[in-house]
Amino acid sequence: MIWAYYPSYNSFYAPPAAQQAVAINTYLALLGSSIAGLSASAMFTGFTGAGLKLNIFDAQRSSVAGGVAIGSVANLVAEPWQATLIGAIGGIACSAANHFIRQFCVNRLEVHDTVGVMSMHGYPGLVGWFAGICFLLPLNHDFLSGDLQSENLAYKLPWENVLQNRRGNGDAAFVQAVSAPMTISIALVTGLVAGLVAKKITVLDRKLLFKDSTFFDVPADFKTHEDDGEEEALMEDAKEAAV
Repeated sequence: MIWAYYPSYNSFYAPPAAQQAVAINTYLALLGSSIAGLSASAMFTGFTGAGLKLNIFDAQRSSVAGGVAIGSVANLVAEPWQATLIGAIGGIACSAANHFIRQFCVNRLEVHDTVGVMSMHGYPGLVGWFAGICFLLPLNHDFLSGDLQSENLAYKLPWENVLQNRRGNGDAAFVQAVSAPMTISIALVTGLVAGLVAKKITVLDRKLLFKDSTFFDVPADFKTHEDDGEEEALMEDAKEAAV
């Protein structure tokens, strides 16, 4: 479902005249990430001696990583091969992050990415960030002057609909370049604060975490059934302890 509807994420803020092309570019990127990401998944699994088998984590995330990677340049990319290539690199980055970087963070740094958000959004996002810099660098003053309707896009749009300004001289590429360090810095600070606050929160009994009635108002018969299940679980634990 995410694969089918991902183009709506990228085309939502695009100018109306560009939304169709943005959706097509996103689908091409998703296609590239699905093929390249799953191929890389089988190859990386083979490095462990388990054979050329797919990793379900990669199947879930690398197949949509291309939509993340193409996000920053979806309204600039004109050629199908460019969109497909960016998506493919994003898919490979997602699989590589899962097989190597994620394991390193868990084993060495004791940092757990439980849902794989860094593999799916973080590293493909960096691919999109770098692609944005590359595509915006040529947009200098000479490139933009006199070109009110860009001849370098598959669809003709005023530059004001593509960039926030037309000053050129690398200003758009500079804004793109500083966006990732700023975002990462903010995320590190706020994440650290959230982690410190979470450590101060009193931890509930583990048994209570698996009971719906701890957090929700449930019917009386459901609560009774839930309590019966807890008693059975306690009896099973007692039997195992006795053995």
